[in-house]
Amino acid sequence: GRRLLRRLGEEVPPFPPFRTWQLPKTLLVVFLAVLFGSLIPELTEYPVLGLALKNLFPLLGLAFVIQGLSFVTCFTYVKEWSMLLPVLTVVLLVVFPHWTYIPLSLLGILDTGLPLRKGIWK
Repeated sequence: GRRLLRRLGEEVPPFPPFRTWQLPKTLLVVFLAVLFGSLIPELTEYPVLGLALKNLFPLLGLAFVIQGLSFVTCFTYVKEWSMLLPVLTVVLLVVFPHWTYIPLSLLGILDTGLPLRKGIWK
């Protein structure tokens, strides 16, 4: 798409590096609201609200997995390690999703809520 737009004369900025991707902190508040909202059975009885909660929870979990992968990539970049760790993490995520989904989403949640990246840049 970018190549086509450049041929048409539009200037399209490139994507930032994956290691710099960060979610806004408000998504953490939304995630906690969805988590606590799905734990209240009275809220899930409403059709629209129940459906929204059931759909938002996995979508936000996937966003935090991507955030966790971004943190792993940033960590290997700062420590000047090879890119084997992020590639191995993605392979493990594809091969063993049940073992890596939760740790990566927790890492993404921690990276969003706490200043983990500031600590590794020192």
